[in-house]
Amino acid sequence: MAKILNRIERALEEAVEGTSRRLFRSRLQPVLLAKAAGRAMQEDVVIGPDGPEAPNRYRILVHPSDFREFAPYRVSLQERLVDYLERAATERGLKPVSAWSVEIEEDSSVRARSVRVLASMEDVRERPSDISGDGGAVAVAGASVPRSLDDTGSDSATALLVCEDGREIEIGPGIMALGRALENDVVISDTRVSRFHAEIQRNGERTVLRDLQSTNGTAVAGRRISEHPLAGDEQFSLGGYTITFRAAPG
Repeated sequence: MAKILNRIERALEEAVEGTSRRLFRSRLQPVLLAKAAGRAMQEDVVIGPDGPEAPNRYRILVHPSDFREFAPYRVSLQERLVDYLERAATERGLKPVSAWSVEIEEDSSVRARSVRVLASMEDVRERPSDISGDGGAVAVAGASVPRSLDDTGSDSATALLVCEDGREIEIGPGIMALGRALENDVVISDTRVSRFHAEIQRNGERTVLRDLQSTNGTAVAGRRISEHPLAGDEQFSLGGYTITFRAAPG
C-alpha cells in the first residue's frame, strides 16, 4: 500500500513539475531540486537500529547551463536544501544515517532544465571551516569542541561572548563555531541565523570573527564583513541576532 501511495505521490509531483517547466522554460527552478532530492530520500529509506533511516548525502546533478544559473548563490541554496531535507525527514519520521551533505554539480549528460539526484549513506566528517571557497558541499558534522590552536600549553586569558538571550560564553584558544545547527559550539535557535553562520578564532591575544558564507550575513557596526578582528567591547550581528564580545581583562 505504501509503495502504491509513493507512486501516486510521485506521479502528482512529476505532473506539477512538468507544469512548472512549461511555465518557466527559460530556467530551472530551485524548488525542482528540492522535490527531486526529497523523492530520492524516500526511495532509499532503510530500517536502522533506531527506526527508519534516510540517505544523508545528496549529489544534485544539473546541466552546465543550469549550473551557471545557480553558481552565484550555490552555497546558500545548498544550505536551504539541507533545511528542506531536514524538515521533510522529520515530517516522515526519518533520521539521516549521518550528517546531511548536499552538493550541486554540473553534468553534461543531464538534459537542460532537468535534475538527477544521487542519494547515498556515508559518514560525513567535514567541519564548517572545511567548506571550500569555491562553493563546495554544505556538511553538518564533527565534534562540537573548539579546536585548539595553542600547542604550547599556555593559559591564554579567556574572552567572553554575551548573547542577546542572556547567555555568557567564554572563548578559549581555538576555533568556536556559531550557528543554528546542533553541531556548533554555540547553538543559536534563531531563524535569522544560518546552520553554520560564523566562527571565532582566538590565538593568544588575537581574536578574529569570520562569516561562513551565511545567508543573512555577519555585521559589525551595521557593516557586513567576511572577516573582522575583535577588540575591546564590540557588538556584532549574525543575521540580526546580536552578540557582544568582551575582551579579556588586561
